[in-house]
Amino acid sequence: MRQIVTLLALSLLLAACAGDAPSRSSSDGSGSGVTVRDSAGIRIVENHDSVWTASTRWRLADEPDFVIGSLDGSVPGTDFGRFVVPQLLGAATVVLDTSNDDLRLFDAGGVFVETIARRGEGPVELLGASRVHTFGDSVVAVYDSRGPKIVRFDVAADSAWSTAMGQPPGEPQGGLRIGGMSSWALRDWFADGSYLVYPNIISLSGHPSGESVTTSAWHHVSAAGEHVSEVGAFPAMAIWSDGETSTGMAFTATGMVVALDSTLLQAFPDDGFEFVERRTGGTVKTIVRAAIPRRPVTDAMVAALRESELAFHRAGLEGASASLREIRERTADLQASRPYPDSVAPFVDLVATPSGHVFAELANPEWTASRRPDTPDPPRTRVYVVFDRDGRWLGTLDFPAGFVPTDIGDRYVLGYRTDEFDVRYIERWRLIKP
Repeated sequence: MRQIVTLLALSLLLAACAGDAPSRSSSDGSGSGVTVRDSAGIRIVENHDSVWTASTRWRLADEPDFVIGSLDGSVPGTDFGRFVVPQLLGAATVVLDTSNDDLRLFDAGGVFVETIARRGEGPVELLGASRVHTFGDSVVAVYDSRGPKIVRFDVAADSAWSTAMGQPPGEPQGGLRIGGMSSWALRDWFADGSYLVYPNIISLSGHPSGESVTTSAWHHVSAAGEHVSEVGAFPAMAIWSDGETSTGMAFTATGMVVALDSTLLQAFPDDGFEFVERRTGGTVKTIVRAAIPRRPVTDAMVAALRESELAFHRAGLEGASASLREIRERTADLQASRPYPDSVAPFVDLVATPSGHVFAELANPEWTASRRPDTPDPPRTRVYVVFDRDGRWLGTLDFPAGFVPTDIGDRYVLGYRTDEFDVRYIERWRLIKP
C-alpha cells in the first residue's frame, strides 16, 4: 500500500522537477524554520519545526461561553438525540439534530429561540439530514440524503427553499447501494455555495487478496446543482482482503477531502505528515509537510485493539441472523489475519477555518483500542496541529477532554460533550490568540 501511494507522490514530484525554483528558507526568529520551493507551479512547504512559543501559542478560555443542554431535556430546545452538529450563525448557534431530523436556533447566549426545520416529507422538511453549513450571519444549508436535496434557510428573512442535490454524470461503479439514498453524497461546501460530492457506496468484495488502497471519485457541483468538474480520484481507505470479502487495515490512513474557501484540501497520511491543496479542477496548488514523526505500533497497541475488536464482534453476534453471524465471524478472522504496520498514521482529520487556517487532528490509537460495546466511550482528548494560510506549522492546540468540535472558527470553537448518562451538551469556547 505504501509503495502505491509513494509511487504516485514520486511521479507527481518527478514530473515537476524540471521547473524547480531555488529553495528558500525563512524563520520568525524563534528558532523554527520553514523551507518553501516552487516546483513547476506547485508550492511545496517543508516545515522543520513549529512557530508558537509559550507566550504566543493559542489556547482555549478556561471556561466555555455557554453550555446548552439539560439532563432530562426539560430546558426548552435541549431534548437532543444522539447525533448533533452545532454551527455558529453570526452570534447565534444552530444545531442540526440528525437523530430527530430537525434544525434548532439558539441566541448569542445559548437560549433556545425556535425550531427552524422539522422531520417530514415536505420540500423544506427533513428525512435524512446529515450535514449543515452556515453562510454569513443568516443563511443555513442542510444536506438531506433522502432527497437527495439541499434545504436552505434564511433566518433573517424567515424564508426557506430547497433544490435537488446536483450529481455528476453517470453512476459510480460497484459496491452496495443504501436503500432510499442517492449513489452520491455531499461532503462539504465552498464559500460560494458550491459543494463537493463523492460516491455513496459500500464495497466489501471484489478487492484483490492482500493489502490495497481503494479510491473515491470526487466532483465539484455548483450552488445551482450543475456539475462543474471532476476534482479527481483520491485514495480513500487501506483494506485487507482474502479475495472475497475485506476489512480495514489497522493503524492506517483514511482519505480526507475538505473545502477551503475556493480550493480544497486532500490528504492520505500514509507516508508522513502531509496534506495537499488543490484547485477545484484537480490540479495541485500547494503541498504542506511537517516534521512530525510517526508513532511506532507497539505490541500493547495491537493487543488492546484486538481485544476491542473481539468485544464488538461478540456483542454483534447476540441475536444476529445466521447470515449476519457468518459475516461477523468472517470479518473477525480477516482482522486476525491482517498484518500490522510499523507505525501509526499521524493524523485522522482535517478542518479548515474561515481565514484559511488548517487544523489536523493527531491520531489517538489508545483511545480507539479502549472502546467497548457495553460501556460509553471514554472521554477523548483531541489534539490538533495548526497551520496558517501559507502552510506554516504554528503548533498544537489541546481541546477539553470529551469535547467534540464541529465548527472551528477564527475566534471560537463550537461542539458538544457527552456526559456519563449519554446526554449531549453544546459548548462554545473562546479561542485566545495572544
